[in-house]
Amino acid sequence: MKNAPFSITPILFGVLIVAAITGALVSTLVGGFGIGGWLGFFLAGFVPIPVGGLVRSMLAASLGSAQDIHDDVPTAGPLLTRLIIAAVIAAIFGLLFSLLGDAFPFGALAGAVAGLVTSMTAAVIFSIMLSTRVQGDKI
Repeated sequence: MKNAPFSITPILFGVLIVAAITGALVSTLVGGFGIGGWLGFFLAGFVPIPVGGLVRSMLAASLGSAQDIHDDVPTAGPLLTRLIIAAVIAAIFGLLFSLLGDAFPFGALAGAVAGLVTSMTAAVIFSIMLSTRVQGDKI
């Protein structure tokens, strides 16, 4: 699947759209519970990562299946490793967004931006991890 004849670009585009929508939904939900600030931005940035990973796997598998490729969808590493990396990224962006204070109020738009920025950064890091791996290496 790593050498599949289709581009990852439409898959990543779909993942980023889902990440923005998920970030907006999460921020609206946690804002309704009175959670905001760093924790709100962290949750709006972190929750879209596993959702985006699921969407990426489904889209890649369906594109591969349409082209008669039945290999496993490659991942950047074990789930726990990816979630720890995503949590660190979400914590950093959550802190940066919360330091903006009134200039960037917590809400659906801020949650969408937090989810999108966190997912974009994680996608770049995971792509680098995946591309530097040896072809037969099972991490």
